[in-house]
Amino acid sequence: MPRPTMIGGLVAAAAAGATLLAGCSGVAIPGLGNSTPAASVSANPQVKAACAAISKELSGASTDLQRAISVAATDPAKAQRIMAKRQKSLAKVAATLDNAPVRAQLEKLASSVQALVDSLGAVTQDPTKLGAVTSAASGLLQDVSSLQALCAS
Repeated sequence: MPRPTMIGGLVAAAAAGATLLAGCSGVAIPGLGNSTPAASVSANPQVKAACAAISKELSGASTDLQRAISVAATDPAKAQRIMAKRQKSLAKVAATLDNAPVRAQLEKLASSVQALVDSLGAVTQDPTKLGAVTSAASGLLQDVSSLQALCAS
């Protein structure tokens, strides 16, 4: 597969993740200063507090994913480094959470980001492994949606 096609596929897969992650930090997770409808914020005070505590981290993750997408075509290794740093940050924040369901979902999200990091590394070495990036991006989207649903429950 020619490199521009490979990178195009990578960017498309990651763009979907950035869109959902941005929605997660702005709609279902309180505390970002956005006007979040009351119905989309958890009725459970412990879940609400945990989701508010991670909102800044999720906003940063969305920004980093967008940055990674923007450099993926010209410097896929830099995109990988950006996401590797964010994965460590997500895992660190997850470890500080007292709310078990939110912590578990954030840990899943950190694992999905690690899978994306690993697949980015693989595809930079072998463009035929683009399917791994697509699969990792799909897992990331699923985990973002699950976190979003938890924080809205």
